[in-house]
Amino acid sequence: MKTNIIALFILILGIHLSAQDFNTNVNGLKSEKQLKKERKEAEIERQYLATSLFLDSMQFVLEADYLSGSTGIRSMVTPFLNFILVDSTKGIIQTGRDSGFGSNGVGGATAKGTITNWKLTKSDKKKNFYVQIDFSTNLGFYTVFMDVSADGEASARLTGISRGSLTFDGSLIPLRKSKVFKAISGY
Repeated sequence: MKTNIIALFILILGIHLSAQDFNTNVNGLKSEKQLKKERKEAEIERQYLATSLFLDSMQFVLEADYLSGSTGIRSMVTPFLNFILVDSTKGIIQTGRDSGFGSNGVGGATAKGTITNWKLTKSDKKKNFYVQIDFSTNLGFYTVFMDVSADGEASARLTGISRGSLTFDGSLIPLRKSKVFKAISGY
């Protein structure tokens, strides 16, 4: 009888200790999950501050990976030929193709000019940016409406005096790191 009571006591103690180990593991997973979330939030904050710095400096390039027109058809493009460049008070908007000739020499159009209006809105809560830029160029007047995420991914809608629009989807790059090819400006 004594051995049965001792065996029962050892069994209950073992179950109790096992339950404690299980609870520790569950709590350990939660804290590791929390640490992972905190690391991700810190990385987003770091990216947000870095993107904010070069947007504030007004020296960046949106290198487009995709272009889409008013019809919504999205085409993959070469980033170093398709871009929106901002350099303080000046800017360039360019489209081009790897093969093809046009008024700019790369099968598209290059509009060089000055920035006549600049508006940057930051959302510290959502960690994103909204930029509106008005350009006066050799090819006309254009407005760019740009949405930028914390990590520098951007979508910019270009509109002009005439109907239609062109959307550039790609990444913002600091001007000093960009390797875009500036073609001949048209007209």
